[in-house]
Amino acid sequence: KQQVGDCRTPVGKFKIVSIEKSDTWSYDFGDGKGPIVGAYGPWFLRFDGKWEGIAIHGTHDESTISKNDSHGCIRMRNKDVTAVKNMVYLGYPVKVLE
Repeated sequence: KQQVGDCRTPVGKFKIVSIEKSDTWSYDFGDGKGPIVGAYGPWFLRFDGKWEGIAIHGTHDESTISKNDSHGCIRMRNKDVTAVKNMVYLGYPVKVLE
């Protein structure tokens, strides 16, 4: 990640600093459909570091997994992010490789 908005996931070592229930959160993708409730899936596992808002999270549209459709987060299928959420804890180390 070089700058805000470059849609890259930051590379490096991080820690989980919060585990947030996000199934009611919404996001407006700017496609004319307005805010989409559940855009982040059921869980938002927030990282520390200089990039605000970077996390592992789910999605409202699992067909977008593996596509460059994020602002730098790691998106997973909702069942998978729930499984990861059940394995991690605050301070859990995360290593993002290039």
